[in-house]
Amino acid sequence: MPKELYRINHCRSMLDQPSGSTTLLTVIVLVVLILVIFGIVLRINHVYWKNLHKQVDRTQAQYNCEAGIQMIMDSLMISDCELSGFHTIALPWGDECIIETYPFGTMIECRATSLHIKSETIIKTYVTGKISSEINHAIVLNNRNTPMVLTGDIVIHGDIATGRLGSQTRSLRGVPFSGVHDGSTVIYTTENTLYQYNSSVVNQTIEWLDWVLVEMPYESEIHPDKPLHYVRSELLSLYIDPDPKPSIYVSQGRARIDSKTTIPAGSIIAARDTIYVDSYHGEDILCYSQQGIRVYGQSHFSGQLIAVKEIAVEEASQLVDASAIFLRGYIEDGDIHGQISLMDSSSVTGSIVHSIAHSDTLNNDVTIFVAEDVTINGQIICDGMVDFNGTLNGCLYTNRTYFYLPPQHYYNWLRTGVISAKSGTCPLGLSGATDIGYYNYEIRK
Repeated sequence: MPKELYRINHCRSMLDQPSGSTTLLTVIVLVVLILVIFGIVLRINHVYWKNLHKQVDRTQAQYNCEAGIQMIMDSLMISDCELSGFHTIALPWGDECIIETYPFGTMIECRATSLHIKSETIIKTYVTGKISSEINHAIVLNNRNTPMVLTGDIVIHGDIATGRLGSQTRSLRGVPFSGVHDGSTVIYTTENTLYQYNSSVVNQTIEWLDWVLVEMPYESEIHPDKPLHYVRSELLSLYIDPDPKPSIYVSQGRARIDSKTTIPAGSIIAARDTIYVDSYHGEDILCYSQQGIRVYGQSHFSGQLIAVKEIAVEEASQLVDASAIFLRGYIEDGDIHGQISLMDSSSVTGSIVHSIAHSDTLNNDVTIFVAEDVTINGQIICDGMVDFNGTLNGCLYTNRTYFYLPPQHYYNWLRTGVISAKSGTCPLGLSGATDIGYYNYEIRK
């Protein structure tokens, strides 16, 4: 082989073999890639565990808030103490929770703040009572002197709890009973009342707003989060800001809310005279009148309606969510007077309540009237008497039922309508409702 050809082939063979520097470079590149990938994996793992711990801390902070709310509710409801204010709760596992509470009708407006390690959680909610699903009462009659008489076409799905005389079915003026009762009659021989309602929450709301109406205090003395507005025209829409926040509106005369009124949720309207709610749509307001409240014009909203003399919901109006109607009643000539009227295909989701001190010693003529085309999803609680003709999905708690068929009054008789036992929310303070519920639950983290 010629020398030139040998040199050429030798050079080619040398080029085909990788050099030591190329091999080293390849190894370095591979090591760097492995380290980068390993670093990425470590970073992902670190972020994952960091977020997991953060979520655990947030969950613990939320649990702290809920535990604090439960503990303060247990403390507040066993005594008639002041409900407004700040409370620091020391939790058994070493954390703390700060609870801010204000009475809001039959509920308590609550703000809970908890810091667990570096995670702060704030819960804003309204606390209500809650009836257990194990309770199947459709009627609870606080009367030991007469039986609960079912007549006409009344339909009762659930148990009737009453005194020693139990319940009966009877014909009415020769017309036999054609209704239904597919539950049991639970007879209590105790001398105590079969149910009790502690109205301290709503009473503190009333006392506070009565003080506002009489004293007309400065804004700083009212509520830390709700500005105060004194209104001079009965039409409230004139006083609502373009970018409003929950407020307290006070009228020394009448107040009127209509379809043009947009009231921030959580607001309070207090008036010396009647409050008119006409074709209003909104949520979570509290109306208090030292006279009466009239809701009409197909209004649709959630709210707490509190008055002294009378409350009427009519013209297919709807109170939704966890609403409540509370009538205090007034004493005149030794008797307690007042009326709640639900008519004209209206509906209420929530509670209808009349409760007043001394109702067991004075003659109580307060009447809750429920027309045939009215639907209530909740509870009726009445220290007076109930003229019931509609549909109730819940429970009727009362001292007396009543209807008038000329020329005779029938006490503790029911003749028409449908009552179906159903658990759900109720006002705070109702005996037997040992649990609490949350309405409009909001978490801020």
